[in-house]
Amino acid sequence: MSFRAEWPNFLIVAIFVVALMAPFTLGGKALMPDTWKSIHPWARGLDPYDNQASIYDTVLEYEPWFIYSQQCLKEGRVPHWNPWQFCGAPLYANRLVPFFFPPFILAEIISQPSKILGWFQLFNLIISGWGMYFLLRGWRLMPSVSTLSSCLYLTCGFHFLPFPLWTLGTIGFPWLLWVLDGFLKKPGLKPIATSGFIAGMILMVGYPVLVVHLSYFTVMYFIARWWATRRTGSGRLHWSIPPLVLAAIFIIGFGISAIANVPAQHYSRQTVRHVEGFTDKAFEYEKRKLLATKEETGLDVITERFGERADILLPINGRGTQRAWQYAGVLVYLLAFLGILSGRPRARLLAILGLIFAIIVWIPEIYIALLDYLPGWALTILLPIHVVNLTACLLAAFGIESLFSEKWKPDTIGKIIFLILTIAGITLTFNMLRNAPIVDVPIADIIREKNLLATSPFHLYYLVALTVISCAIAALIFIRSKILFARYFVVITSIIFSLSVHFYQQPVYSDSNYQPSTPFTEFVEKNIASPDDGKFNGRIARWAELAIPFNPHRRAKSPFTPNIHLKWGLYDVGGYDSLVPKRYIDYHSLFEEAIMEYRALAAYRAPDTMRHKRFRDMAVRWIITQGELPPEGREGLSLIWDDRF
Repeated sequence: MSFRAEWPNFLIVAIFVVALMAPFTLGGKALMPDTWKSIHPWARGLDPYDNQASIYDTVLEYEPWFIYSQQCLKEGRVPHWNPWQFCGAPLYANRLVPFFFPPFILAEIISQPSKILGWFQLFNLIISGWGMYFLLRGWRLMPSVSTLSSCLYLTCGFHFLPFPLWTLGTIGFPWLLWVLDGFLKKPGLKPIATSGFIAGMILMVGYPVLVVHLSYFTVMYFIARWWATRRTGSGRLHWSIPPLVLAAIFIIGFGISAIANVPAQHYSRQTVRHVEGFTDKAFEYEKRKLLATKEETGLDVITERFGERADILLPINGRGTQRAWQYAGVLVYLLAFLGILSGRPRARLLAILGLIFAIIVWIPEIYIALLDYLPGWALTILLPIHVVNLTACLLAAFGIESLFSEKWKPDTIGKIIFLILTIAGITLTFNMLRNAPIVDVPIADIIREKNLLATSPFHLYYLVALTVISCAIAALIFIRSKILFARYFVVITSIIFSLSVHFYQQPVYSDSNYQPSTPFTEFVEKNIASPDDGKFNGRIARWAELAIPFNPHRRAKSPFTPNIHLKWGLYDVGGYDSLVPKRYIDYHSLFEEAIMEYRALAAYRAPDTMRHKRFRDMAVRWIITQGELPPEGREGLSLIWDDRF
């Protein structure tokens, strides 16, 4: 591959990323650190829930960390300790602010705090896309196919814009595979040092849930590639050097990560359980969903058929429909299967490794209960979905190539297998269409309130589009179409569809430096005076009076006081150790908000969701703190109460 000859393809990938983040790059908006409500259309029927405004104000979660990190960078200091994280925690435990990661440093240098996340993710996606292009060209895929496949890869759920941990866990993965392949072709110290640097970057900033099993997969791939291209003679042991280097870096990096994360994770859980009090049933509820009946959990039909129990239908686990949509679903799997059947040896190797890995990683599931007693280490549970879906994205590139290359075509048996898989995928799509609960919400209300997309039939159009594209791909393979336009149509439509899912599920942009107002923040702004309205836009902090051991700044309170006292937190003059709350907010205001939310839901006759669970929790807390419910609360509670709470 010649960079001088192929630089336009790198430019295309970069332009694609700029277009992907157009509201930020071209519209001047700020990329928000997370969605205000964790309710996504692709999570239909999977217990959508609200992030409690009292605990998760993501703007005030990221913004202070960015300000603190940027200040330390300008002063030439290393932020060993971040006093703004709970009671204080090592900054190394906070992967949301990867202080030593070069793209983040560059984003801090050129941007104001509210725009750091946008620039950071822009750099991350460009690096990730270029890495995939280098990898695919190293696998001798055509330049046009490598470019299209790199763009398709950038739309998958790993590149979750508002939550950079997912992106940071994967951007080094294609680069690492590319360097290791280069080492097999030409052994030397340079690829060893490069792979060590890449692995170190991944371990330093990546999400442990991704890094652990992606590291295992990388080692398995390298060993398999060495076995396929092994040499005899005095140099036969050269293959062992990179795995040993990677293993050493992995052990050291994971040890540092564990030391930094375990205390924060432990105290975080302890805090949550103290804050929630006797209503803390979240962990047990999540576990029970795997075993309990539909009637007990309140889950609907689509979840029971294609959600937690979807493992027998697709090689995915957990919330099946959510994960399938997050990675472009049946479409990517069809392209992946087409790549397997194309006859490329490397595609078969990747498919075998993905299958073996998916089988192996199920073994640790038997000691999940044990890991629950090891705070922080529970993050290392090996879930196959990430590797399986990433492998599908890699194999989809071979599938796209088979649409254009006359050399790599499935034989008759392969076509029959592909036909069966296509029928299965289309059947799954129609079953999802048939079983998806539909709430008749006026389109005007959906336009005004985007969160209503989760309870509207609007998302079903994407399922229809997926079915149409699946049929088009199957038709092209079976009629061996010579029409180049038709092939481009399938590939471009695939990317458009993935982009639709990408935009549909994740990015949140704001015209200002802060998240758009919600009923909760509007209520607070009307009733509470901000210490600095001009600077912080009347938003409350998420910080509570944390009852955890090493919090010297926690103020004593009466045991009869409600568990949570929200306070205007981290910005008062005098530093974090002299905070004086302007005014406390108890559960009265929160429960009034829940009542308003219930009325809005009741107007649309929405099904039972985690919103209702939140309403019930607020009611319980209100009863404990005040003795009885107001009339509106008694009326609402009588309609949605069940035996679980």
